[in-house]
Amino acid sequence: MPSTEPPFPLQPEDVLLLCSDGLWSQLPQQQLVETLCNVFPLKKALHMLSSSAEKNGQSRSDNISALSIRVDDRNCGMHAVSYAGDSENELLSAIDHLNTLITENIAEG
Repeated sequence: MPSTEPPFPLQPEDVLLLCSDGLWSQLPQQQLVETLCNVFPLKKALHMLSSSAEKNGQSRSDNISALSIRVDDRNCGMHAVSYAGDSENELLSAIDHLNTLITENIAEG
């Protein structure tokens, strides 16, 4: 269901995560937050989380896909990385779309 809340500006060091249920349903929210906020580079954090989710999910998960963006405090730049199982092309397309939306939001805001 689409959100009806007003948009809010991103701040330096904010981290966004877009992922399939193969990731978030297999890990506690605290582990997701702590890993994304404390492990650098972001690519390493996603690989750590996906490995943990894969171990926890075993055969109960059909895929693990994730996209994460950390807002850079230098010039409000964005650094995005992704991890994808079977549908990497779909995920890369989603990354491009998300980057476009974020860029537009920064330009407006």
